[in-house]
Amino acid sequence: MARKHRSGAQQRAYKIARRHEQRCQNERFRRTLAELRAHEREIVDQDYELFQQLQREAEVARQAQEEAVRQAQQEATRREEQEEETELDDSDSDKDNNFVLPIGRTRPG
Repeated sequence: MARKHRSGAQQRAYKIARRHEQRCQNERFRRTLAELRAHEREIVDQDYELFQQLQREAEVARQAQEEAVRQAQQEATRREEQEEETELDDSDSDKDNNFVLPIGRTRPG
């Protein structure tokens, strides 16, 4: 309705201004979209770096746990061996203490 009252030159000027405004909006949109995509890439890169760091930390923790288990197993084996040696020593000393003494002699101690 407002257009009907404009002259041909005014209508052309309006269309030109309208197209210019549309181009400016499109350019702002493209720029904003490019900025958002760049920001998204930065976030994805940071996420990937954090993921890699967590993987490295998990691997270090896994290795530390394996080492702790290995050391605990070695310690348990060492204790078992010591207990077996102690039992053998005790049974050897029992045998030594149970030998037959010549008549008239007493055990030392």
